Amino acid sequence: MYNKELQAMHNEIWMQIFERQKQSLEKGSVPVSCSTIVTGKKSMKRWFISDTHFSHDNIIRYTGRPFQSISQMNEQLIANWNAHVHPEDAVFFLGDFGRGSTDSLVPLCKQLHGNKVCIRGNHDDSAAKMHKIGFMLVLESAFIKIGRHRVELIHIPSEAPPPHFQLHGHVHEKRPGKLVETQLNLCVEVWDYKPVSEETVLALLDSSSYALKYM
Repeated sequence: MYNKELQAMHNEIWMQIFERQKQSLEKGSVPVSCSTIVTGKKSMKRWFISDTHFSHDNIIRYTGRPFQSISQMNEQLIANWNAHVHPEDAVFFLGDFGRGSTDSLVPLCKQLHGNKVCIRGNHDDSAAKMHKIGFMLVLESAFIKIGRHRVELIHIPSEAPPPHFQLHGHVHEKRPGKLVETQLNLCVEVWDYKPVSEETVLALLDSSSYALKYM
């Protein structure tokens, strides 16, 4: 059920992002929007991505990533991210950021554009560590609105598809398709190692058999 607690969590995400944008405005930056509110010339976009696994050498072999080294993988992931995400955008990261100490991961996160919200994964450390790495908000899960859909953000997908849409990570390329019933896989392996725009997500949800049948 989309209860008051989940609504409050959703509001908290956007209030923190709005405050970050407000601070940018006060410093003379170009005005941007929060959620669907347009306050100036540019609109803030929302992006989704999961399971970057920065500096994790075993992930290259485990998922067959097309990289020869950790450094090549890290550089390409950062380049792909920043080619799409602008500094004023919001990024919902669905878990498993990277391997290594906080000190080694902070410089990587600093290079990534956007206001980053972390849905903590099973390979991520504590919320306090993820904050220190550079995520403005760290949650175990959350609900947000995408178009007309109530959408759950979570790292590990539920065993049975829920009666609402669920964006998740964790499974890498091991599922038969990106969208399986109501569960959409945002792992980088199935998205050419790039973040996914809200518009792309919405188009998939709107055209899904679940949406066409029940909405």
